[in-house]
Amino acid sequence: MDWVDLRSDTVTRPTAAMREAMMAAPLGDDVFGDDPTVNALQERIARALGFEAALFVPTGTQSNLCAILAHCQRGDENLVGQMAHCYRWEGGGGAVFGSIQPQPIAHQPDGTLAHTPTLLEQAGDAVAVAVCEGADKARRWYSMDWQTLAEAPRIS
Repeated sequence: MDWVDLRSDTVTRPTAAMREAMMAAPLGDDVFGDDPTVNALQERIARALGFEAALFVPTGTQSNLCAILAHCQRGDENLVGQMAHCYRWEGGGGAVFGSIQPQPIAHQPDGTLAHTPTLLEQAGDAVAVAVCEGADKARRWYSMDWQTLAEAPRIS
């Protein structure tokens, strides 16, 4: 079986069938909500995840920024691992667009956050969200208060 590598828009190489599907897809302007392909995708994802609606964004950087802005208010901090993509390679979008300060912390080899009492003492009360990026590159977002975080033996 041939695998399609979807890690990134720069490494994905569409197959002939994928190119045909793109050329044959019905088009519309998603800004005005009339792109049937985007609408069908958003409706399908919303149903599959049990939500009222879903939003398609074309990049992981945009989805990370949406998540940070949805979970945090101006002046908040978000906990990120030292090697988290949204901290190292996304241009500080949360800080630039939302006045949200990333608080980089140590993490485990698998990408989960290293939980220590020192972490809680260092980060302060303003932290609203923690993001973990596992070895599988799946992003997991947690919005919680410090009491909840303090009681968690390990965030995964």
